[in-house]
Amino acid sequence: AGSVVTFDEEDASTLQGFTIANGSAERWGGGIYCQDSSPFMLDLVVEDNWARDIGGGIYCALGSPRLNNVIIQNNRAGNGNGTGGGFGEIRSTPSLTNVIIRDNTAGELGGGIVAFSGTIILENVAIVNNSARSCPGVDIFRSTGNLFTNVTIARNIGEREIAALGVRTDGEDDGRSELMLVNCIIYGNRPGRQLAVYAGFEENP
Repeated sequence: AGSVVTFDEEDASTLQGFTIANGSAERWGGGIYCQDSSPFMLDLVVEDNWARDIGGGIYCALGSPRLNNVIIQNNRAGNGNGTGGGFGEIRSTPSLTNVIIRDNTAGELGGGIVAFSGTIILENVAIVNNSARSCPGVDIFRSTGNLFTNVTIARNIGEREIAALGVRTDGEDDGRSELMLVNCIIYGNRPGRQLAVYAGFEENP
């Protein structure tokens, strides 16, 4: 048991042309675990992995990983809880280009992606058919400088009436979140709204 691939200690390696599958992590990153590292991940399929807490498929903390031409599918975070079924980051600056994130599940937040206190850049990314209790597509919390370009967030399914894409703060000045959307499509997500901004789980007026 454990993550299939681990990057740490400022590792800037390239991982290319593999299927990363059947990992099982008691904390973070069932498929790929990145800590203090900035690897380049290219031409991968990350599927059928599980993590108890964050990042069923991929987890990164305190790094700047780059993903290009990657499929992240059928991963799971948590049982009754867990966040970031497909991809989860904490205090990182990941960039994802030409990526498909589909059919992932999180017990609590961010079936596709969860972003905590970092900056995430997406370009030509599809986030579809993911599920979570809340924010089944993407959950962004206390994260600034986020940029989504040519991103589709569609047909994600949640249990709570919040939104497929949630941009959350904790109500403090240093806890703000920012997201710029450029030429993005958000549609067909259930239930409730497609996009919402919140302080915690209380909607901002």
